[in-house]
Amino acid sequence: MKDMEQLWQGGPWEQPEPQFPPPPPVMIPPPRAKTKKTARRRRKWRGFAMMLALIIGAVGLVALVGNLPSDSELSRWFTLPVPSEENPSVIQRDIDEFQQPKLPQAETGTGVTMQLLPQEGRPGDWADLYEQVRVSIVSIQSRGRRSYSGGTGVILTQDGYILTNAHVIEGSLGVEVQLWNNHSYEAELVGYDFAEDLAVLKIDAERLVPARFGDSELLRPGDAVAAVGDPLGYSGSISEGIISGLDRDMEVDGVTMDLIQTSAPINFGNSGGALLNDRGQVIGITTIKMVSEDGDIEGLGFAIPSARVKFVVDRLIAGEEIVHSAFGITVDRRHLEEGGILVLEVSANSGAQEAGLKPRDVIVAVEGRAVSDTSDLARITRARGVGDLVEITVRRGEDLLELTIPLVKAEG
Repeated sequence: MKDMEQLWQGGPWEQPEPQFPPPPPVMIPPPRAKTKKTARRRRKWRGFAMMLALIIGAVGLVALVGNLPSDSELSRWFTLPVPSEENPSVIQRDIDEFQQPKLPQAETGTGVTMQLLPQEGRPGDWADLYEQVRVSIVSIQSRGRRSYSGGTGVILTQDGYILTNAHVIEGSLGVEVQLWNNHSYEAELVGYDFAEDLAVLKIDAERLVPARFGDSELLRPGDAVAAVGDPLGYSGSISEGIISGLDRDMEVDGVTMDLIQTSAPINFGNSGGALLNDRGQVIGITTIKMVSEDGDIEGLGFAIPSARVKFVVDRLIAGEEIVHSAFGITVDRRHLEEGGILVLEVSANSGAQEAGLKPRDVIVAVEGRAVSDTSDLARITRARGVGDLVEITVRRGEDLLELTIPLVKAEG
């Protein structure tokens, strides 16, 4: 492999008004009999090897002249491949194999937190919303020993806190953050969590324009959204779509992530970018997309909900460990005709037991909101920490009871 200096001939983000050639053609092999959906990240399989080689060859060739990110970007950008029935097995990378970034360490415990704003005002025009948010989106260039990769980031504070995906900076020896006005800064690492696929960087800058973050708990399927990022190095691109689904459980590298599904096109380089609602608020950080061997999947991308982003980011900045919380109960996943969630077991010595929750109780509301599915409970645990108090309403026979339950550490 050539030295990084030979591969790195500048990028489109270094030019004030880049002129991009058409993206390289991608050859798709003919479809097989049936494809089987499996949600995993960073997979390899024999049937996909030829197509991947063609993509890497085409993009790597263009990277030599500095028009697109190198092929390392393809290897670092998370996808959810759909293997064929002939090759259902995959190689799943363990979390322990994550290549830790070797970056200067930024200060933690500064008291900076991420704020989620209420959904206010009327839906805006995408052109106007884009003008507002564009200055809050950054390009990220991650340099390894002999390669580089690109991604996107979102400005959190005026003084230089930046959010992105953990996989964007994996194995990096240096990270450069490029603002909308082409000013560049070397970044320090505040913290990251690979299982959550989130990282916080810090640059020495002032008077930046932070993004406005909205509450992902207010989203509904069908809501209009747009993804803003740097797909294939096309800096500051925006693509429109809708919320296709909420609370999608995706198993990624052995960890189940609870994600937003969107039809907004997401491509290589969008990693760590913003998923906006129609008020211009960031309600998710784009992370993965679904692909298939026969190329017949479109508009199937995923983002980390802002409620979970806040939970993780606040702890990364504070220098704290990310610990998953739980109610300490086992519930019936089947839907009840009368509504609510049936409690099957209550863990011994848990906060739920101390609060008086019993088997056969039916949880009908959490924090004043009616519940009917386990995903309703997941919304609470993904945004709360161990020891946080949660108000629940349960139906016990003919009676309604109000209980306060402290969350406990999740098992496993």
